[in-house]
Amino acid sequence: MVAVGQSARAYVPPAKLDGERGLLAEFRKVADVFDDLRAGRGEVRDRRASTVTVTTQPGDIVRTSAGQTVLLPQPRPAKGQRVTVVVTAATVTVRALAGLVDGAASESLATVGAVPYVSDGEGWWAARGRDGAAGATGATGATGATGATGATGATGATGAGSSFTVLETFDDMISCGADVTGSSTRGTRIGTFSTLQGNWGVDGSGTVQEVASSVGHVGTVQLVQSSGAQGVRIFMGKALNSTVMRFNELAELELSVLLANNGASSLNIGLATSTYSDFIFIQATALAWTLACRSASVDATPVTGPALVGAQWFRVKIVQATLGTIDFFVDGVSIGSISSHVPGAVACTFFAETYDTALTIDVVRLQTKTLSR
Repeated sequence: MVAVGQSARAYVPPAKLDGERGLLAEFRKVADVFDDLRAGRGEVRDRRASTVTVTTQPGDIVRTSAGQTVLLPQPRPAKGQRVTVVVTAATVTVRALAGLVDGAASESLATVGAVPYVSDGEGWWAARGRDGAAGATGATGATGATGATGATGATGATGAGSSFTVLETFDDMISCGADVTGSSTRGTRIGTFSTLQGNWGVDGSGTVQEVASSVGHVGTVQLVQSSGAQGVRIFMGKALNSTVMRFNELAELELSVLLANNGASSLNIGLATSTYSDFIFIQATALAWTLACRSASVDATPVTGPALVGAQWFRVKIVQATLGTIDFFVDGVSIGSISSHVPGAVACTFFAETYDTALTIDVVRLQTKTLSR
């Protein structure tokens, strides 16, 4: 498979083979063509011994070395996909066929390790936080009087450990572990569902399972609740009451989801406390997509979006560009916003849950901002 904007080497057989040496040369050409065809399938490609410029395709994981330049593919046809650059020796330069790389024409990777790049359709962005600024140097102690030993100067204040403008968590829901099935009261963990990007806790009564991919949706996970009123959930962290972030640190939350039918009456996706006293939820209620907020057990007036359609993929997103205001989008269309009873500096976690219709998830992208630890 060759991405748009790139070309595969084509094999043209010679009119005549010139002995054993000529035959070996033709075998090498055929091997080069097969090497191109393997690209873009998520396998690790070792390019440390190849040419100075290493071309890539969506889904590639390329191993590189010092002095090489990695060329990322066209961003528009690769929107939502990633290319991972593994640096084994510094320095490696990363550029793109079009658009910017992390906001610049190129990026130099001077640290050994793996850096994933994700396309937003216009350019490529590294899915990692930035190092914080160095802490201030402490003041120099005063010099002691002549003859006597001077007093020791005071130690300077400790600088901030780290600070991020934006930190992104991304999971394209490609399963690499077993399905989870169980029955328990809500809040009691029944297992862990693993993907290539990490692990999700599971609680409630039902099944979390990998399902067959559909066109344009590679790697999908489905939540199916068992009979009864418990529902089934997936969540970030060790337990549902894990405090992985605060509401006022939310920048964006975007998911690609599909419902088994349009009769959903109780489905929640978003951020909440374990007691639901505070939450920011994308809900499927009254046969429509809805944005709901609650702060200190007081509900805001919900914003109602388009009607639910069974067996159809939707891309739902919430954005907090201005602190205390949540904007709601469905398939790129602005539905409305909530600016009252939006929770603030309260610890919460992300989860998705369903109590009736089966919920299928393809992509989860969570951005947090003004994070300081």
